[in-house]
Amino acid sequence: MIERTGGNKTLQSSGKSAAPTAPNLFKYATKELSQDAFFCWLLAWADDAYGDSDVALHGIGRGFVDMLLAEHDLAMDGRTRVVVHRQYNYVDILVEVGDDLVLLIEDKVHAGIHGDQLTRYKERVAETFPGRRIAPVFLKTGDQARYDKVVEAGFKRVGRERLLGFLRPACAASSHPILQDFVAVLEEMEAAVQAFRSAPPADWDGSWPWIGLYISLQAEFADLNWQYTPNPSGGFLAAWWHGRSWTNPQTGRAYDVYLQIEQGPLCFKIAVEDGPDKVGPRDAWRSTLTDTAKRSEQTLRPPRRIASGTWMTVARLERDDWMKVGADGLLDLDATVICLRAAMGLVDEGVQAVKHAHAES
Repeated sequence: MIERTGGNKTLQSSGKSAAPTAPNLFKYATKELSQDAFFCWLLAWADDAYGDSDVALHGIGRGFVDMLLAEHDLAMDGRTRVVVHRQYNYVDILVEVGDDLVLLIEDKVHAGIHGDQLTRYKERVAETFPGRRIAPVFLKTGDQARYDKVVEAGFKRVGRERLLGFLRPACAASSHPILQDFVAVLEEMEAAVQAFRSAPPADWDGSWPWIGLYISLQAEFADLNWQYTPNPSGGFLAAWWHGRSWTNPQTGRAYDVYLQIEQGPLCFKIAVEDGPDKVGPRDAWRSTLTDTAKRSEQTLRPPRRIASGTWMTVARLERDDWMKVGADGLLDLDATVICLRAAMGLVDEGVQAVKHAHAES
């Protein structure tokens, strides 16, 4: 669960308190329904009925509709009628554009999707508006690890970066406080996620910079996934990848091993198929990893707590062991990736050693 902030911030400069920033509506209206309302408001300005009310907002509204339609190679092309529906038959936002186009928008902040909801939404809209071209868009201002289900359902993803690319120039064209406030909150979120590039790791505030790091690591490790993992002490944002497995030919029992970053330590994990003994396989894998690390002159630390469960940590590297920084104290991503690849190599060598031992027994 990533942290949210609220209220006003007071800037400090030269020991004197600066005037607080003006209250921002969207610091308090943090729910997805509030975000729905903003997008509905902006989209509604695209209708020609409001062309003379505020020329700048009318142009921004039309540009926003066009930006979303362009994801499906469509455009307003002189259409003047724009009708916006909120929470229409369970669809977050539905926009009729002219008499032949329908924008179907699933709007999310941090939440993901469930089951086949996107496919069901498309089917409902197609039944309600037969003969019209439907442009499904997944509008996401927060971050998530995977969008496979979004793509499979035929939705086009428009994320925070793409939104800011459109809304930043819009803010230069209009000083409307609703627009300015919403963009300010998006900018703050983007800055928090990108802080992994500009703040020393020891100063990272909460989960936000870890999201930025994990997204960057996905460019290096295609199988990396991440999400919040709850536990009694408050939980953490976990990223896991490099899954390997084997089956003991004598017992038929399966074992899965992988790497997991736990918002700090890099953990070597094992998942043992249900059975009478989990401690034995756990300890055997730890011994194999330790021996493999010694041969390559690497040092693994023992887990902070020895546990026997479904997913068990057998060894770890502390943050400073694997996360490398430059002379400026900031994260050196390239050097960090090299360390992570070395950890992946340990896993691969360990798995090969286990398989070789099984073959000889």
